[in-house]
Amino acid sequence: MSPFLPQYRIPLFADRTAKRLYLSLCVVVSFGFWVILFGVWINERSLNYEVYAFLPGLTALAVMVLNVALVVMSRKAITTAIRVGTPYLESSWVIQLMCSIWVPAVLALFGIRRAGDKI
Repeated sequence: MSPFLPQYRIPLFADRTAKRLYLSLCVVVSFGFWVILFGVWINERSLNYEVYAFLPGLTALAVMVLNVALVVMSRKAITTAIRVGTPYLESSWVIQLMCSIWVPAVLALFGIRRAGDKI
């Protein structure tokens, strides 16, 4: 993202957008890290299985919601970066297809990953 050095930024993002995406991604990753530590801590407490199964599952759901919110909130900026700033109708059909399917594909990937997890 290179939020503070635009000359090194690979995707075509405005400075404000790059900073917002960088901060949002840092928040989601940090929250995910703390959720993992919380799950380890719950396991070490030797609580009954219902608590161990419920709390990490609930916090993992919160991480999933944050990830989906991040994708939905940044879809316009990322779509513009995929098109490299060109208008939609002037892009090739492959780029138009990618712009149309990347959000549903990422959300489906989140759903497939979450459905395959085992607690």
